[in-house]
Parts: sequence; C-alpha cells; structure tokens
Amino acid sequence: MTSPNFPADPALPDKAYLPSTVSQLQDVTAENLAIADNQGTYDQAEDVRAQFFSVIYQQVQQIPIIGGLIGDIIEIITGVEDGDLGDLGTWVNNLGNLINSFIAGALHALADLLEWIPLVGDDMASIIDGIADGMNRTHATATATVHGITGGTDATKVATTVGGIQDNLAANSAAIAALQNQQTGGGVGGTSYTVTFPNTILGNLGPGWTLGGQSTALWATAGAAGLQPDNAHGSGVRWALNTTIMQTDDHEVVMVASTAGYQQAMTSLLVRASTTLSNFVYLNVFQDHAYLGYGAWNGSSYTFHDWADVAINLSTGNTLALTVQGNTYVATINGIGILAHTDTAGQAASGVSYRSVGMLSQQQVDFFGSAWTGWNVKSFSAADVSSPPVIGTGWSIYQSTSSVALPGSGWTTVGANTFDTLRQSAGVTVDLPNGTITITKTGWYMVAFAATLNIYQITAAAGFYYRPSGSSTSSLVRQGVRVDGGGGGDNTATYTVATSNVLYLSAGDKVMPAMYTGTGSGTLTGTGAGGVGYKTYFEGALLNG
Repeated sequence: MTSPNFPADPALPDKAYLPSTVSQLQDVTAENLAIADNQGTYDQAEDVRAQFFSVIYQQVQQIPIIGGLIGDIIEIITGVEDGDLGDLGTWVNNLGNLINSFIAGALHALADLLEWIPLVGDDMASIIDGIADGMNRTHATATATVHGITGGTDATKVATTVGGIQDNLAANSAAIAALQNQQTGGGVGGTSYTVTFPNTILGNLGPGWTLGGQSTALWATAGAAGLQPDNAHGSGVRWALNTTIMQTDDHEVVMVASTAGYQQAMTSLLVRASTTLSNFVYLNVFQDHAYLGYGAWNGSSYTFHDWADVAINLSTGNTLALTVQGNTYVATINGIGILAHTDTAGQAASGVSYRSVGMLSQQQVDFFGSAWTGWNVKSFSAADVSSPPVIGTGWSIYQSTSSVALPGSGWTTVGANTFDTLRQSAGVTVDLPNGTITITKTGWYMVAFAATLNIYQITAAAGFYYRPSGSSTSSLVRQGVRVDGGGGGDNTATYTVATSNVLYLSAGDKVMPAMYTGTGSGTLTGTGAGGVGYKTYFEGALLNG
C-alpha cells in the first residue's frame, strides 16, 4: 500500500473470506465467533499491559529534568542498583498479579514527592498519579477479559474495559508530550502549543482550526480527534490546519495515538504547509506502515509523492512526531527514528508562507460497504525547534484578498477570515485568520491597525480588544477617531480607519484588532493600486525588549 492517490478501488476488509477460504464458513457458529472475539480482546488487553511500562517510561526518560530520576525510581522499586527497564520487567513478572496494587500505591506516594520539583513538579505529579490509576484499571481489564472468555458470549463489556485502559494510556502519554513540547518551544524562544480534544463535537475540532478536504465522514471529538466512520459519505480525506502559525521553518508536530487505525485508512501529520494546503510535507500513518513525502491539495484532490516508507508497530499511547530542520525531515515513534529524508532537490516548499502545521484523517469504504478510518489523535502538539531569526519581538500580518465581509455593527473584533498573510513574527504566537496575538514577553508594545473599507456611507473606527492571561473575556481598551458618514459625498466611498497605541501587555495576554461600524453592509479590502499588504493590516512590536 502507498499513500492514497484517489480514486482507488475499494479495499477488502481484513478478515474477508476469499475463494480459497470460503469453505471455512461451514464451521462458523455464534459461540465460536464470541469465543474468538473475546480471545482477541484478551490478547489486546495483555498487549496493553506489556506496553504500559515501556511506553510511559520511555517517554518520561525523554524529559531532561525527569529522565535522570527514572533510574533512581526503578532502583527504589526493584532494589537493583542502577536498574533499567529490563530489571523492572523481570521484577514485574516475579511479582505477578501483586504488581498492580503494589506499584500503584508506590507511584501515588512518588507523586507527592515530585511536587517539589521546579517548573514541572505539579504536572509530573499528576502524570504519575494517572499512571498509577491506569495500572489499577489494567488489573480490572485483565479480570474482566478472563470473565468474558469463560462466560462465552459477552464481548461488549470486555471491549469497553479494554478501551478504557487504552484511553488512559493515551492520556498519560499526551500529558508527557505536552511537557516535552513546552520545553522544546520555550527553549528556543519560539512558538509551542498543545491541543487536547476533551469535548464531544461532531463536524469540527473546536476553536483554532481551519478545516477542508473531500466530502467524506465528518471530523469528531470525544476525548480524541478523528473521523466519525459513516459509509454514507464514501471514501475520502479531510484536512485540519491549526490557525497558529509557526515562527520558523524549523518545527515539529507530535500526536499521541488513541484508538487504533486500520490497514485501509491513514492519519497524517503535516509540516511546512501553506494556509490553503496547496503544499505540505506529510507523514502518512496506517495500521502497520508509514510514508514520508511531500504533497499538494488543489481544492478537490490530493497528490502524494512518497520519499520513503517503513513497516511500523504503532500502539495506543505511542507518541508519533515529524520534525523538519533545514531540508531534513525525520519521523519518530517514542523518540526512536523510523524514517528520514534530506530534500536536496528542493521538492518541498519553505519560507514564511509555509509555516502552518496540521493533520489529515482518512475514511475508506471497502467492497462490502464497511467504513474504515485512521488513527484517532489524543493530543496534537507543535513547537519551533530553532530560534526565530528576527531580532526583537513583534508581528506583521495583512489581508491580501480584495473583499472580506465587515465584522458587524457596533464595536467587535474583526471577522474570522480577515487576515490571510503573515509578513513576519518573532516572540509572539499568531492566530492568523482573526489576528489574535498571544504575548510571550511582558512589556510595552506599540500596536497599529488599519482597515480599508469599500462601503456605502457609514460611520466607522478602529481599535483594540484585550484579553488578560487565563481569562475568556475580552474588552475594548483603545479606540481611534471615528470617521462619520463614509468620509465622502458619493455612495461608493472607499476610506481607511486606523489607530496606533502603546499598550502594556503581560505574558499570556491576547490583543486583537477591533472595529466600530454603524448599521450597514460592506467589505474590507486588502488590494490597491500599489499591490497588497498596505490596505488592511495589523502590526506590533515590543519597545523595551
């Protein structure tokens, strides 16, 4: 299987009967089906238990401030000096079923000790508590699975229990990935963020995403993000780009795998993407195979050009990452390299217009009408891995299109799709479509906003909204001079409203451009005789940094 270039023939399901095996149907009974299903679930539960230690500890060891501590933890638990994961595994096997309750208690106690660790103590303590809770759930999973097998036919409860422990494993990995991401981006002074998907939503991923792609199953979230299987929509791939733009060409994206994908459908990580996905670099991940390459979306179909591929063994709770530095792209699972390519031919685009990141999710409907989807994503993280090249702190964004609708009457923030081009940024986080800027360095900022209107005579003004760190409420903090009656005597007046002010902003605060308009309809324009970039724009700079 290669990365999908549609249209493609419908795939056969994994357990389809072929002409050579159809005679086996005469041996199929309800009891045999139930026993086989429960045995498979039991095997899955045992696999989860085996993964639990290796996945969690491998990822925790990657956190610099914590990694050295893990060997000491293993030494305390096992009594083996300079113990490693192998010693821990031997000790676990010797203890047998006592392991769940014993280590769970030990880890809860360890969580109390970890709270004193600077910077990451509180977060790490909560992670260790979660691991301990997960171990107790693992014990419950194994017990329920054994009951399911001996009971013969009740596989639903068993599968639900297995799903619970897998979800807990993924949640622990997501928390660890968030800590790693914060250290990566913060260490170089670039952008970093982590998105989780806690709410149940059908049709979108919540705020902060631009969605597109083919008409297939809908995006959905319920603790993780992915497509909701629905064969009525047919096969296809949807894309999601985060609206936060990376500050450098060198960045990484990370996903924690939730529920398993299938051989027929993929989930993808994207780096160096344009805001319209006209160009991107991908890591396409199926159930047991991964592909690294560059691609394009033309508004109706995708093209994928594979650079390299490899067989993989991805499991729930694993951390999958795609990193680009210079012209080299590296894919890892739990920090271990699986694919790499150096783009000496320059096939992938780079530069300030290709700093969006995101993901793809596929649904494939097979010959029998069954709908298969890719891996669900427990969390999505992104971080710059190189320091921003611009000296200083600030931003410059603008509208390049000829017409964008006004946001509405009265004072309000500008519309969701007002700005489409990042001219430059450094030391701030930019949410491009509506111009929301998140401050990372406290200080005095000079901010400027101008908007060119093409509208029937109407009163208008420019200003700024402000949202303190940790708050969900924004308020108007500055307003410029109102231009009354359209600024001209005809019915097709074109004019500009603008304001510039000095604001004191703290780390975590958000500032965004605002407009006042009277009742009426019209548009903002970003194009003029001199080109683009000077009609409707929002800029700012730290004065004392």
